[in-house]
Amino acid sequence: MPRCRRFGDLSGGEVFYHGAEGSATPQTHSAAMLDLGGYYRFRDPGFQLLFCGGHSVAGQAETYAYLGLYRTWGKGEPLSAAPSRR
Repeated sequence: MPRCRRFGDLSGGEVFYHGAEGSATPQTHSAAMLDLGGYYRFRDPGFQLLFCGGHSVAGQAETYAYLGLYRTWGKGEPLSAAPSRR
């Protein structure tokens, strides 16, 4: 089955840790988090929908999700066509 070219690599993931941030914040204890995310590229190559979701795997129980629009613009050619700098 051919892969849809508009979806980015959906297997992207991240593991991160944060310490306790004090009694006046929601993160009163430390936690290690695991998340997965990716993006959907619209027809305009400079416009993407970013998404991500995760949950704690150790420490304080936390769940979060992220949904955002990413827009780029400006002069010049797309990065894929630009020469690499080394």
